Amino acid sequence: MLDEDYWYGAGWAQLRGQLVKLGIRESCVLLAAISSPECDTANAARKFAHGIIEAVANRVTAGIPSMWDYAPPLLGDVDSMVGRILSDTVALSGTKIDQDGQIIDPRRALGQLLRQFFDNAVANCRTGTKYEQDAWRRIDAVSRELAREKTLLEPGARCTDDHIRDVLIRLGEQFPNDHNLPRTFKTLESYFGRFCRDCEFLTIREVRWLIDDTDLTPDIESCTMALEQENRDLLEALAAKLRTPLQGITYVSAQAYRKKKGIGQNEFDRRVNQGREFLRICLERKLEDSTNILATEDAANVVSFGPERNRKKWDD
Repeated sequence: MLDEDYWYGAGWAQLRGQLVKLGIRESCVLLAAISSPECDTANAARKFAHGIIEAVANRVTAGIPSMWDYAPPLLGDVDSMVGRILSDTVALSGTKIDQDGQIIDPRRALGQLLRQFFDNAVANCRTGTKYEQDAWRRIDAVSRELAREKTLLEPGARCTDDHIRDVLIRLGEQFPNDHNLPRTFKTLESYFGRFCRDCEFLTIREVRWLIDDTDLTPDIESCTMALEQENRDLLEALAAKLRTPLQGITYVSAQAYRKKKGIGQNEFDRRVNQGREFLRICLERKLEDSTNILATEDAANVVSFGPERNRKKWDD
């Protein structure tokens, strides 16, 4: 199932959105206190922070994995949350005016402050050691060099198995005696999963896991039906790539599909990527319509997926 690498990476927009929404639900007392001149705002902010911690704890269920399992580590620094809240009490009091001369909604202002706090918190959680950061800088440079050489422009292109293998070979050629760099595919793949911003894309399989782990329910069936009506060849290519039935279409392997259609690998990849993009746009629109998400900008970040990646740790 989805793990820390996912929820602090590709799934971060969804986890953050749920945390911010939870904070908004808990904010009535805080906002009322800040708007009162006699109130101790620092104490109110601290009580608010502890209220979020308690609300998160109530959502963590022993033995039942969910995204909430990865929320408590983000709430360890109460002082930082209090400081972030107190940094703009004018907006939270409902007396701040925006550039258009309109009063800023205190709940919207609080949501923005919480987003900033949680973004800083997750950055601290997913930052590697200095040794790992130094290694990644060299890995990233080699990866970008190869991407330029092979004109890898599409989203997620640097996160495919083929590209990571190419990087592994190039690292061995350029740094044959540097034992601080990864020498196995599995180790190098973990670096891309943790540090490469280009790899924060969902695969179709991950979208399904996302639905299982959250209350988001985009209608995938209607999207695959729409793709079938738009271009059945693209849907068949996806079914072959994933070895998963889509609208009743099943292929034993990508090779079987290519042989039946009389096409080569390049044309097959083109169809897969084009079909994937169609579904990405469709699912994104479905999520933007969902009332389960606090802000539609988070929905746009949640569902975007690039070339299929080999995620064995989730398949086990």
